Amino acid sequence: MEDWKGKIRWIIHKIQSFREKSKSLKIRTQLTLSLVLVMVGSALVSFLIAGYVTRSIVLNQIKQRQISQLQILASFSGQAVVLRNKQALESYLRFFIEIPGVSYAYFVNKDGKILLHTNSQYVNRSLKTWQASKEALETIELKRKIKLGNSESGTLRIGFAQTYVNRTLRQVWLDLFYPILWLTIWGIVIIFYFGAGLAVYMTRPIQYLVKGSQEISQGNLSVEVPVVSYNELGDLARQFNSMVRKLKEVDERKAEFISIVSHDLRSPLGAIIAYSDYLLSGEAGVLQPKQVKAIEIIRNQCRHLNNMVNNILDMAKIQSGRMEYVSQPFNLKGVAEEVHSLFDYNAFQKKISLGFAVSADLPLVVGDAEKIQQVIINLVSNALKFTKSGGYVLIGAKEMEGGVVQIFVKDTGPGIPPQELPRVFERFHQINLKEQKALKIRGTGLGLAICKGIVEGLGGKIWVESKQNYGTTFYFTLSAAKKSQEEITLPVMVGGERTHES
Repeated sequence: MEDWKGKIRWIIHKIQSFREKSKSLKIRTQLTLSLVLVMVGSALVSFLIAGYVTRSIVLNQIKQRQISQLQILASFSGQAVVLRNKQALESYLRFFIEIPGVSYAYFVNKDGKILLHTNSQYVNRSLKTWQASKEALETIELKRKIKLGNSESGTLRIGFAQTYVNRTLRQVWLDLFYPILWLTIWGIVIIFYFGAGLAVYMTRPIQYLVKGSQEISQGNLSVEVPVVSYNELGDLARQFNSMVRKLKEVDERKAEFISIVSHDLRSPLGAIIAYSDYLLSGEAGVLQPKQVKAIEIIRNQCRHLNNMVNNILDMAKIQSGRMEYVSQPFNLKGVAEEVHSLFDYNAFQKKISLGFAVSADLPLVVGDAEKIQQVIINLVSNALKFTKSGGYVLIGAKEMEGGVVQIFVKDTGPGIPPQELPRVFERFHQINLKEQKALKIRGTGLGLAICKGIVEGLGGKIWVESKQNYGTTFYFTLSAAKKSQEEITLPVMVGGERTHES
């Protein structure tokens, strides 16, 4: 009993395990497997029904044949009894014993005495003696009374071998098994391909919706899901597209509002910064130390706010596709050196080693030098923010195969958690918030999103590699200039302004 309980628990566990695993399967796979399982189940039930019906038909045919054989033998035997021809009756019995499936035959009179038997040792013996000995035989016995006039002369009995019946059934079963098996296999194959096609047809609208949702989650509000049907899934796709259009309208209004507000903030902020510099210069009079400190705080906070406003404006331009680029060949090494010089003193104050690994023979790259400088500044600024005293930050660039130049900024900061890596370049998403609070770092969460927008706007790629507690490296690529392009006048960044050299 315990063994059966254990087996039942094992079966239940396997069913539950299969159900859990099936939840991770795609709808297309689930639908195809369901159709195949239904086909296999239907084939199995049909197979069993066909076997049962065939067995019933064959048994009925055998029984009818046995009854017919008994009637024929009874007819001949009746004539022999009328003519009192014992030899003829014996001949009929010997003839029937040769028929396949007939095990024995005998004639017994009304007194229960065997007058004739295919086995001569039972002749003239009682019926009870024969019945006791034939119990070991697996037979089906049929009988028919023989009349002489109106009185009963005796009974004719024929025994049909059960083994013959079983063998006949088995042969019929085997004759049907292979055709049904092949029919079932071909049916499963056809159903599999039909089910796969049906699954593709039914799940395609769902896949469009999933892909559209993924695009929206990545910030693409221009996506539109194809409407491929007029059923409930088609209605869902139309509602989805309507929702996306409304979201896009709201996002555009929000971006426009932010752009207007940010633009209106720049003028007063610029004025505050300018007047703060004027007061700190002493031209308006000598200031007390407390006044100097207060004005410096005002100026620094206004500069921080001005940077935030600039970031918001840049992000709005990138989103709306209004960011303008002056793409032409320029000397990347010079731009990188300018950024290195800009942050050299800041790194020295924080006791961070700021390295530089850009070779002199680096080819010219094609892009907007000013925008690329902004990207490198953002990446280096982030690296210095998160790298502790005694750490290391490296600005580097190298030529790669395929006519591209790879630029990277590497640091030995705390690294980025693996679950955060896919969201690094999302707008307003800030990584290591605990670390930022501990280091008192402030930001809008737009810097990396702007970097991504600028690099991709110039036809490049940007990505990040990080390992927690070991540091982070940001990479981006630009196209290397062709030899014919190197003869063009090159822009060089000097003091943050664009100049040219021949």
